[in-house]
Amino acid sequence: HAAEATRVRLAGLVDRLHDGAPMPANGIQTVCDYCKVRGLCRRDFWADTHDIGERDTLRDATT
Repeated sequence: HAAEATRVRLAGLVDRLHDGAPMPANGIQTVCDYCKVRGLCRRDFWADTHDIGERDTLRDATT
């Protein structure tokens, strides 16, 4: 179940990257809020905040 959800998420990410979408950071909001290296990642510069909720939903469905 979790492996299939990961496969689907990664396939979608690769498709979006191939289509020219910016590469997203890999954090979830509850972790990123306390991250000490937030300045090094792309979290604050994501182009589409809809992707954040989509990934959090996928993560929650696999845990």
